[in-house]
Amino acid sequence: MIRSSDRARLLAVSLGLVLVPTIAWAQDAPPPATDPKEMARAHGEEALALHAAGKFQEAFTKFETAERIAHSPVFVVWMARSKRAIGELRAAQGFYQRVVSEALPADASPNWQQAKAEAEVELKALSQRIPSIKVTVAAGSAVPSALTLDGAAIAIGDPIAVDPGEHRIEATSEGGAVVTRNVRVEEGQPTAIVSLDLQKTSAPAGGGGGDLVIPGAVLLGVGGASLIAGAVTGAYALVLAGEIEEGCVGNQCLATDADKADDADALARASTGTLIAGGVLAVTGIVLIAVDPGGSETALLRVGPTWAGLDIRF
Repeated sequence: MIRSSDRARLLAVSLGLVLVPTIAWAQDAPPPATDPKEMARAHGEEALALHAAGKFQEAFTKFETAERIAHSPVFVVWMARSKRAIGELRAAQGFYQRVVSEALPADASPNWQQAKAEAEVELKALSQRIPSIKVTVAAGSAVPSALTLDGAAIAIGDPIAVDPGEHRIEATSEGGAVVTRNVRVEEGQPTAIVSLDLQKTSAPAGGGGGDLVIPGAVLLGVGGASLIAGAVTGAYALVLAGEIEEGCVGNQCLATDADKADDADALARASTGTLIAGGVLAVTGIVLIAVDPGGSETALLRVGPTWAGLDIRF
């Protein structure tokens, strides 16, 4: 409820009894088409009625218009009160601070002086009821490369004054992943501390895990296939050599087995080359998998006469 003394003081402001001394008109100048003091008074009366009716945003607009027409700390105090009633505490704080910081002229009216005194008291009470949010990072968490509160950049650990209500925090990791948190604060509550943990969105310390697994697996597969092919080829070469030996007497072999001997020799050479190449490829693949920074497993290649396998231990 608005006290009758408040209404009387506002009307006095609007009538020009407390207006800035610079609003004056030369006696020999023609009166303006519209008297600013009358305009301010009219807007002030409408603003008071709106404020009393609980229409605080509309009241603020009217007080703001009256202030633009003819400055008075009384208008600014009522602007602060309207914002406070809406819940925009930070805006209200700014208007109160304007009145408190204003240097009044020596001949300032009692109404101006009283408005400033009231602003000082109300500003102190309001400042204790403005909530704040402080963002921290959990122990062992990566520090975000970017951090915003309601779209504005903030720093880790700095308490930020906010209006009551819900607010959105966004933290961006070095890898580009975004973590969002919504937090709601109430008027008068202690500082809300929001702890972020970016461990799940950060890249491993050694770089991108898994980058070497795929090429390592491909090389291991090709190498394993080559080892199997070399073993099969070598086995066939041994079969041919055995058939040739059956027709030999001492060091003398059948002339008809000459072509078969050439084939056995070629297969033996091919088997040896394939086994060597397969072994190199398989070992290279194992090394790539074993040293990949994304895993901690160990790998052991097991090769037999006709098989090759990879034993991975975690």
